[in-house]
Amino acid sequence: MAEKEIDKIIKKAKRKFKVREIIVKHRTGRVKLGEIAFFVAVLSAHRKEGFSAIQFIIDEIKKKVPIWKKEILSNEKYRWK
Repeated sequence: MAEKEIDKIIKKAKRKFKVREIIVKHRTGRVKLGEIAFFVAVLSAHRKEGFSAIQFIIDEIKKKVPIWKKEILSNEKYRWK
């Protein structure tokens, strides 16, 4: 479900900002504190469109994509965010 929604966002960003290529990666599984969990790269002819596309993608993913994480606390308890 999350991957389908991310694909929709990528297609919309390509049309809206006229960028050439977009790569979005979101890690699954155990991610340690400080490790990269989310990656967005945009190939564009101009810097302004590229930066705008990245900002749009990140904002849309945070709003629309159902990504949950299990946060493991120092006392070995956990919570879902």
